[in-house]
Amino acid sequence: MKITDIAPRRHRLSQLYIDGEAAVKVDTETLLRRGIAIGDELDDEELHALLQASAKHRAEEKALYLLEHRAHSKKELENKITRAEFDREAARSAVEHMEELGLLNAVSYTHLRAHETCADL
Repeated sequence: MKITDIAPRRHRLSQLYIDGEAAVKVDTETLLRRGIAIGDELDDEELHALLQASAKHRAEEKALYLLEHRAHSKKELENKITRAEFDREAARSAVEHMEELGLLNAVSYTHLRAHETCADL
C-alpha cells in the first residue's frame, strides 16, 4: 500500500490517502515521529501498528486533558477515555502511562472525593 497523499484535518489529525483513496485519519504527531511521508509503502502490519500508536497517543492526550481539570480514579479515567471513542486497550495504556508519570494519585483522589462529600453536607 502506497501513501499517495497526506492532508491535515481538524483536531491535530491527518488524513492518509492510500493508493489514491482516503483511508484513515491518524494523529499528526505520530506521523511525524514515525517519519511517515507521501510515497512511503506500508504493509498491513505497519498500518496496524501506526493506527495503534495513533490511538495510544490520542488516548494519552485525552487523559491529560481530563486530569488537567480534576483528579480521577484509574477506573473512572479509563471509562471516560473509552467513552470518548477510544478502544479499551488504548484507554488502559493511557491510564497506565499517567500512573507512571505520577499524575494518577489515589491519595489525592481520595482527598478530593472526601472534600466534595463534606462540602455537600
